[in-house]
Amino acid sequence: MKNLLMFVLFLVGSHWSVLGQNKTDAAGRKQGPWIKYQGDGTTPLYTGTFKDNIPVGEFRYFYPSGKVKMIVKHETKDRSYAWFYSEKEDLMSEGQYLKMKKDSVWKNYAYDGALLSTETYRSDQLHGERKVFYTQGQMETGEIKIYTVERYLNNQLDGSFEAYKMSGSLEETGLYVKNLKEGYWYRYYPERLNKDELKKYLEKCKKNGTIPEE
Repeated sequence: MKNLLMFVLFLVGSHWSVLGQNKTDAAGRKQGPWIKYQGDGTTPLYTGTFKDNIPVGEFRYFYPSGKVKMIVKHETKDRSYAWFYSEKEDLMSEGQYLKMKKDSVWKNYAYDGALLSTETYRSDQLHGERKVFYTQGQMETGEIKIYTVERYLNNQLDGSFEAYKMSGSLEETGLYVKNLKEGYWYRYYPERLNKDELKKYLEKCKKNGTIPEE
């Protein structure tokens, strides 16, 4: 008898839980908890809460397997923060959305959790610095070493470029203008330039009227 009562209470609770989801008001605006299902009708596509048709709080999006694909926390009407995951549940990237477009600095991760790169966005376009990091040994030592630094303007490479060795010493520098390399590019070796680079360096010094450094 006790088991039967528990089963009835479970069914009633489930019934009211379903009734409390996917509601719209008289104006047709989404209100309260929502679950949208994938094509199979049983696996959630996303879960979350709406207020006056606006997402609030935490939303979760799912792969067809049912594993979490993305978590979004809506901080304000226009601003939210998102985490993307692989089907193996590894964090792949995280960053901020402003009016549903990527904004500010986003972080991308390797499968072992090492920081792979950081990218600066404005209105869904790369705009600002993009840094790529060495992943070797990062998880063991906790040390993050820069591999390359690029600058973007309206989703195009535009500005100075630097590449670094794992030791931290400079390996290459140059300039991009609208996705194209501009002017002289230099590769650095321990305490010396190669013949062509030295020639270009001396020509540049002569043109600028500067004295070459020893």
